[in-house]
Formats: sequence, C-alpha cells, structure tokens
Amino acid sequence: MRLSEIISILAENEIESQIIDFLTIMDAEQIDSIPLDTLVKGLQNQGIDVHADVLFDILDNLAIVKNIKDNIVYFNSTSDDSMAGQEHNPEKDKKTVSKLANKKIDKELNK
Repeated sequence: MRLSEIISILAENEIESQIIDFLTIMDAEQIDSIPLDTLVKGLQNQGIDVHADVLFDILDNLAIVKNIKDNIVYFNSTSDDSMAGQEHNPEKDKKTVSKLANKKIDKELNK
C-alpha cells in the first residue's frame, strides 16, 4: 500500500471521528436533526475540512444517523430510543437487583 493511501485512510478516519464527536454533542443537547449545509458550515468552523458530498457519504455509514432526507440529517436518539416502549418500574428494578445480588452471594459462598 502506498504511503499516500495510508495517509488518506488515516485522515478519513480522523474526520469521521470528529464528525461523530460533533453529532454526539448535538444529540446530547437533544438536537434531533440538522440541515446538511448547516452541519457542513459548523464542521468547517471547527476546522474540519469537509464538503457536502463527502459528508453525505460519511454520514450514510454512521449508526448515530437515522436518516438523511431532503438535505436534513436526522439522528438516532441514544436515550429515547433505548427506552422506547418500556415503562420504568423502580420496584421491579429493586427486585431484579436484589435477585442478582443474592445469586452472586450464593455463588461466592459455594466456592
């Protein structure tokens, strides 16, 4: 493999990592979508040299991106999607933790 190809791959991985960081921060701020042009400008302001076509290709392969439609990037929400359709029951959680703790104690005592 040529040195220039290696450098290109490393640069692409670095850009992808920076984009993921940028999107994760926006997701943490509960932003669920952003126009592609705004994202390009925001990344360029952060010193990440990327164009809309390249960004589209990178975003298309990221798990944090749910969909890109009409030049708007939609994010997968980390906390909302993981708890969707599940009711949070503190009593059930206590019982589950208690059962797991008792199993662990029994296992340790039987050694």
